[in-house]
Amino acid sequence: MSNEYVTEKKIEELNQSTLSVLENDIDHACKSKTLKILVVDDSKDIREVLSELITIQGHEAVMVSNGRDGLNMIENNAFDLVLLDLLMPEFSGLDVIDSLEKTTMIKFNKIVVMTASAISTEELSKLKNKGVYMWMRKPIKLNELLCLLRSI
Repeated sequence: MSNEYVTEKKIEELNQSTLSVLENDIDHACKSKTLKILVVDDSKDIREVLSELITIQGHEAVMVSNGRDGLNMIENNAFDLVLLDLLMPEFSGLDVIDSLEKTTMIKFNKIVVMTASAISTEELSKLKNKGVYMWMRKPIKLNELLCLLRSI
């Protein structure tokens, strides 16, 4: 009887040890997925904060300060996610979205629009219909950004 107990106990220990190793491997695999994220925003402060938050999470952050540079980066590089300010001078986030929609490239990019303006929910729904992945209101809440990065 004691032999069975020892055997069962050893099997239980082995199972626990194996489970622990598997959990660590899964955690490592989940944490090691590095995203390449483009941030397009005319505000230097916002770019700096988002860059820091993204890199702290172990992801690659690419920053540009205007819509034209953002469009160029999207057209010539692959990104897992694009955080796009809607209202920028000269060539806005809306211009970027329209350009991507015309070339159908919007279908191949996860565009998250960010806005601090009083844009209506109806207008944001129209952007979603154009192919925008989702939208976030500024100031961006840390927990929302973290949830977004984990969902990609």
